[in-house]
Amino acid sequence: MPIEFVIMYVIVDVFCFIFSLVIFTKITIDMGTEREVRAIRRLIVSFALYLVADAIWALGVYGVLPLSEIATGLIESLTMFIAGFIAYFWFVYAENRLRAPYVNYRFFTQIAAIPIVAVALLYATSYFTGFVFVIGPDGTYANGPLQLLLAIAFLFYVFYTAVHALACCVREKSSIRRREDLSYVWFAIPPLVFGVLDVLVHGMPSIAISVFSSILLVFMTSQDLRINTDALTGLNNRRRATEYIEDCLDELSDDRFVVFIIDADYFKEINDTFGHAGGDRALQLIADGLRRAMDGHHGLAARWGGDEFLAAVFVAPEQSIDDVKRSINDAIAVACENSDEGQVVSVSIGAAVAHRGDTVVSLVAEADRALYAEKAAHHASVARRSRA
Repeated sequence: MPIEFVIMYVIVDVFCFIFSLVIFTKITIDMGTEREVRAIRRLIVSFALYLVADAIWALGVYGVLPLSEIATGLIESLTMFIAGFIAYFWFVYAENRLRAPYVNYRFFTQIAAIPIVAVALLYATSYFTGFVFVIGPDGTYANGPLQLLLAIAFLFYVFYTAVHALACCVREKSSIRRREDLSYVWFAIPPLVFGVLDVLVHGMPSIAISVFSSILLVFMTSQDLRINTDALTGLNNRRRATEYIEDCLDELSDDRFVVFIIDADYFKEINDTFGHAGGDRALQLIADGLRRAMDGHHGLAARWGGDEFLAAVFVAPEQSIDDVKRSINDAIAVACENSDEGQVVSVSIGAAVAHRGDTVVSLVAEADRALYAEKAAHHASVARRSRA
C-alpha cells in the first residue's frame, strides 16, 4: 500500500479527532437534560478512542508500525467494540430526545446496554472460544463466526432510532420538532452510505468519516434549534415568545389576548427529593401538559426561564380566563398520570389581559403579579389546612 494512502488515512482520523473534541467543548448543559448531555459527551469520547485505535490499526496493517498480525487483529476487534459503544450512546441520546416513554423507566440504560455487555463477554472470552476472533497456532489472526453478527447488532441501535424518529416526524405537528426528529433519521444515512463504500473499496476510513458527519449534522441542527427552542422541554424559548407577543400586541382584536405565567409549585422540594434529573422530568411534564393545552387553544407555549413557563393565547368572548387556566392544570395532571415515574406536579398561574399600549415587559410584569398573588393565596390555604 503506498505510503501516501496511509498518511491520508491517518490524516482523516486526526482531522475527525480534533474537530470532534472541538464539538465536545461546545456541548453545554442547556443542550438538553442531564442524561442527554451525558450520553452525547460519552458518544464523542468513545468516537475519539475509536479514532486513536483506528489510526494505530492503519499504521500497523500497512507496515508503518512494526505490529504483529495478532496485534493488528486485536486492535481491529477493539475498534469494532468501541463502535458498539458509539452506537449505544447514540441510541440513549436520541431516544431521550425523541421522548420515548420507556426512557423514563428506572433501568432503561441498563437494559439498553445488555447487547454491549454481551459483546464485552464475547470479546473477553474469544481467545478461548473463537467466537469473535481466532488466533491460530502459527500466530495468525482471523475473524470469528460472530464478528459480522456483532456489527449488525450494533447497527440495530442506529437504525431502530432512525425508524422511530421517522415515525415521530410523521406524527409531530410542530415544524420545529419535525425538523429535529428528521435530523435523527439523517444520522443513520452516512453510516449506511459509507458502509456500502467500505465493502466496495476496502481499507477506507469510512466509519470515521460517517460517524463524524453524523455528529456534525446533529450538532449543527441542535445549534440551529437552540435559537428559538428550549432544549430541555422542546417548547419555544423566551426569545421566540417575546417575538410572538410583540406580533400579537400589534394585531389586537375583539378577542382578548392573554398572557399566562406558569410557575411550578414546590420546585425546590422536587429537586431535593428526586435530584436534578427528577427536576428536569418535572419541567418536561409541565411542558407536555402546557403544549397539549395550547394546542387545544391554538396558542403559544414557551419556557420563560428556570421553572417558569409562559402561555399566550387569544381568548374568545364566550370563554373565560379561568377556563383556560383550568385546561392547563388538567393537561398537566394528565401528563403526570401518563408518566411512569409517579411524579405529581402542580402549578400556579397568573394571567394578564393585553390592552392598547401594553408592551411585553408590562404584560409579563402584570401576569407575574397575578401569579405571586395566587401563590400567596395557595400557601395561606395550605397553612390553614395544616393548622386545622
